[in-house]
Amino acid sequence: MRTEVVILGGGNVGDVAQRLNRAEGLISERIGDVISRSEWHTTEPWGFNGANSFTNRAYRVLTTLGASEVLELLLNIEAELGRNRLLEYREKVLGQQSYANRTIDLDILLYGEQRIVTPHLQIPHPLILQRDFALIPMCQALGIGVTEGRELITKIVNYEM
Repeated sequence: MRTEVVILGGGNVGDVAQRLNRAEGLISERIGDVISRSEWHTTEPWGFNGANSFTNRAYRVLTTLGASEVLELLLNIEAELGRNRLLEYREKVLGQQSYANRTIDLDILLYGEQRIVTPHLQIPHPLILQRDFALIPMCQALGIGVTEGRELITKIVNYEM
């Protein structure tokens, strides 16, 4: 059985569009078929004072993998494409901020219509309703309006596990 996953890619350091295009190819090779994607979205940094705008794009993927496996592969893809979490951590600590500039970030926004809460993974992404830079691309990748997207997230979050 294949599950529909929505992954948000983004970054604000270097050639983000090129890196996200490479990530899409790796997602397709390792995780599953990319069946749709959003438009490119450019937004100001959220939650910190970053020097550059962020570029984001959502991917709708069909996979046979479990959510934890998808997460592990996304972390590997990020590292392969140059993400350095230690450097980001140092930047956050030195700047006394919760977020930092990044070369690439790949987040699972949705995994089917499942709510998943573990120490390392929360789906739907816990802040998606507060982040238009994630919500709007997700809705575009799913081919639904923003109101429908908000209703879908609310339905999943309110589902009794």
